[in-house]
Amino acid sequence: RLARGEPPRPVAPSAASADLTVRADFDPPAQAEEVAFAAKRLAAELHASLAGHGRDCVRLAVEIGLADGHVLQRLWRHDGALSALAVAERVRWQLSAWRTDAPGADEDAVWGGVVWLELAPDQLVPAVGAQDALWGHAGVDERVSRAADRVQALLGHGGVTRPVLVDGRGPGEQVIKVPVGDLPPREIPDGPWPGRVPAPAPAVVPPEPPPASVTAPDGT
Repeated sequence: RLARGEPPRPVAPSAASADLTVRADFDPPAQAEEVAFAAKRLAAELHASLAGHGRDCVRLAVEIGLADGHVLQRLWRHDGALSALAVAERVRWQLSAWRTDAPGADEDAVWGGVVWLELAPDQLVPAVGAQDALWGHAGVDERVSRAADRVQALLGHGGVTRPVLVDGRGPGEQVIKVPVGDLPPREIPDGPWPGRVPAPAPAVVPPEPPPASVTAPDGT
C-alpha cells in the first residue's frame, strides 16, 4: 500500500451500515457457565453477520443484565477479530469480576442470575483478510497474541498484562500494567510533578528505598 502511495491501513467506517447487535434472553435467570455458552453461540452469529457485511470487529461492547437490575457493560478490544471462543472467555471474565463475594454464596451465583446478554460491535474495520508473511508463517505478533489468549484462559483476564507508559513523578509511577486486550485507562493523572526525577530514568527501581548513609571526609 505504501508503494502505491495509499494510506498504510484502510479508512475505518464511522458506523455500521446495519445494526449488527445480537442478544439472548434467559428465563429463568442463568448463571455464569450457561451465559458463557450462550455468548459463544451469539459470537458465532455475530461473526456470520459481520462476514456478510464485509466487516471485522476490533472492539466489542458486552452488556449483561442481572436479575436485580444491574447492567454490566465493558468494551473489549483486540488487534484482530475476536473468535467465538475468545468472546465466551471474555464474558466469563466479565461475570467473574462482578461475582458476588457474600459469605456462603455459591461461587457461580451472580447477583440473582443473568436475564439478558447483548453483544454489540463498537468499532468495525473492513475485512481485508489475514496476510501471511513472505515466508508463509504467522508473524511474531500473531503467535504472541495466541499465546496470551491461552494463558488468559488458564489464569483469568488479569493473568497477562502489558506495560503502558503514563505520566508520573517517579519512574515506578510512569508505567502501569494493563491486561492484554484492554484499552489503557482514559483518566490518567496529568502533571505538573514537582520534584520529578529527570531523564534518563534509572534501569532498576527497587520496591523499597535501599538504606543510604552520607559521611564527611573526616568520617563524621
